[in-house]
Amino acid sequence: TATDTPLPPTETPRPAQSKPFGPFDWPPAPGYSYTLTRLGNSLAQLEAARANGVKAFVALTGGKSGYTDAQGCFSLQMWKNRLDANNLAAIQPHVDDGTILGLYAIDEPHDWGNSCGPTLAQLDAVCEYAHQRLPGIACGFNTSPAWLAPGAPYAHLDYLFTQTNFIRTSDWSAWATQQANDAAWFEGPLYLSINAYTSSPTAIQVRDAAIALCRHPASAGVMMWKWSYVSGWTEQLRPAAEACVEP
Repeated sequence: TATDTPLPPTETPRPAQSKPFGPFDWPPAPGYSYTLTRLGNSLAQLEAARANGVKAFVALTGGKSGYTDAQGCFSLQMWKNRLDANNLAAIQPHVDDGTILGLYAIDEPHDWGNSCGPTLAQLDAVCEYAHQRLPGIACGFNTSPAWLAPGAPYAHLDYLFTQTNFIRTSDWSAWATQQANDAAWFEGPLYLSINAYTSSPTAIQVRDAAIALCRHPASAGVMMWKWSYVSGWTEQLRPAAEACVEP
């Protein structure tokens, strides 16, 4: 369980970053060098991320309203139209040089409900289309591995992204283990995220949760979600990021 006890100073030099870590929405504080964020389709922000060595998940299709039809249901064609509305030729170089870590294709696809949301086959079709339009891009969704279901017909899903918060979770290592177990059917990377806007956690609690996830062998990387809700969090970015390096 996270506490407000300060961490002891690092006694030995650490090697270079081995897992990407950082908060949603670049940049959180001037001059702080971290290695992961989530962006929209701003070419200027992608250029800045590349210049600072920051990897980015990109939400090129925006929120659900852009691909929800008149009946309030997911529309695959509308999603494709939203992707195609971007300047894909200008975005492609950021895929090629590794700045774009992945396409954050749909945020929480489970939120439509079982009767109106995308089918598992449609989710795979989303990633298939993304691969056609942006060759080499990784494609994934923000939802639980258990919801995506083992045995689903995924031929084009490249990574999993899942998050929790301080109401649902107190033992962060145990939560990460459960996500890994739920994703045993999947061979790609699993990115873990902390949503910090619930239950009023302190900056130290958020930091300790990030450290637990960074150190967990299942995590390919860690992102802080809604970090700005937590007073003093920016001062805790560096000790949290240090946990995302190899011991």
